[in-house]
Amino acid sequence: MKRVLILLCSILIFSACNSSYDAMLDDFNSNFTQSYYEKDTMDFGDEDFDTSLMIPSEQYVMQPYYSICLSAPKGASEYRWILTWYKEDVENSKIISLARSVSYTFYDDCILGRPYIITLEAKDSAGTLFTDSAEIILYMKNEIENKDETF
Repeated sequence: MKRVLILLCSILIFSACNSSYDAMLDDFNSNFTQSYYEKDTMDFGDEDFDTSLMIPSEQYVMQPYYSICLSAPKGASEYRWILTWYKEDVENSKIISLARSVSYTFYDDCILGRPYIITLEAKDSAGTLFTDSAEIILYMKNEIENKDETF
């Protein structure tokens, strides 16, 4: 009798839930979703596709040994991430990724205070080239507590 009562109570409790598992997850995840755009993703071929928004910011300021991680919109047939910098007034560039996403870390050989340009080139299935770029400035964090000067 006790087992039957526990079974009936369990069935009653679980049948009272009208939310599906996916609905509960979507409700929970909606509290943590942030986007730069009105919709969650922007893909090649969308009506409102804007090439100037392929890289979300025009400038990134960071320190050496930090990584920059960016992802391009979906739907291109080909991706290319290019890093460009100037050393002694000579332009240097290298391809840092051929994938949709890129993660790049600046090490000892980087030049502080000079701009680096990260460029995304993406081709859609029709062969149309889309390009966007952003500036990356590297700086060293000041250690004011180790200096004798007061500001």
